Amino acid sequence: MLKKLLLILLLLITFNVLNSQHLPIFPSDKNIVKKNKQTFKDISENYEKYFASKDREKKGSGYKPFKRWEYHWSRYLQQNGTIAPAESLWNAWEQKQIMSKSSTAVSNWSTKGPFSQSSNSGQGRINTVMVDPNNDNIIYVGAPAGGLWRSNDTGINWTPLTDNLPQIGVSGVAID
Repeated sequence: MLKKLLLILLLLITFNVLNSQHLPIFPSDKNIVKKNKQTFKDISENYEKYFASKDREKKGSGYKPFKRWEYHWSRYLQQNGTIAPAESLWNAWEQKQIMSKSSTAVSNWSTKGPFSQSSNSGQGRINTVMVDPNNDNIIYVGAPAGGLWRSNDTGINWTPLTDNLPQIGVSGVAID
């Protein structure tokens, strides 16, 4: 009799622990996305209301994972504001793959510089371009590993502004 009671108690504890690991606050539940047909905005607002009475900074509150989920899925919305179903995303990926295999160059881009005389052609990736709102002739360009550059003649000549800095990565430009 004692063994049966202990077994039942163990099963109840196991069931309770397993169910407590599922947090109902996460929108990854398929019934939220598919059955209710809620818009992404509705889902976000509901979870923000849920977290309004919680300590969002408390470890394990679930707020950070929710915000990660929210950021990720905000990029996969349909025109009606709902999250695109997996089939739709898969079809889009397949179309992209087909297009990339069959596409030919549709533009006639050519390199304009700046160039160096060394074996390195001077070409690099640009993160940001900003035209001075007070002077259309002044353009700033920022590169992730190439620093900040300024042109005073609408891009014909460029001057590096970060050559003497230890860290030259630029991901944004603001003009005051």
